[in-house]
Amino acid sequence: MADTIHADKLCALTGLTDRRHRQLAKAGYFPPPDKSEYQLAATIKGLFQYYREQKEKRGNSDERIKKARAEKLEIGNEVLRRDLLPAEEVRRDIMRGFVELKSQLLTIPRRVSQSLAIATDPVTIEESLNKEIVGVLEATSRQFAERDK
Repeated sequence: MADTIHADKLCALTGLTDRRHRQLAKAGYFPPPDKSEYQLAATIKGLFQYYREQKEKRGNSDERIKKARAEKLEIGNEVLRRDLLPAEEVRRDIMRGFVELKSQLLTIPRRVSQSLAIATDPVTIEESLNKEIVGVLEATSRQFAERDK
């Protein structure tokens, strides 16, 4: 038969095993062999389709790898420029800030208790407490602003 190719010859030409050819035929790329003979035109057309798809998959994979590498380099550059900080460093700074804020807030009662003991007007008491709290928050804010310089 002139329009067929024997499995052995097809294997020699493609570098694939007959088992792989049969898997591709089963996947629908070309008709399965009949007595180890493949339909020449349909098989070649199917193999080209298979190879195109493989190339496209590799190309997409290569693009994903290139993109991931570029993102990694960009992150590394941002870290070097200090646009990004390591998460642990940020956590440490935040914890320091909260500890400082907590200690400042806990000193408010000691600072204002004497003046509040003689005050009887709730508005005056509230204003005094508000003034202390705002003072602590502003001082803490200034400390963080100075650290960033």
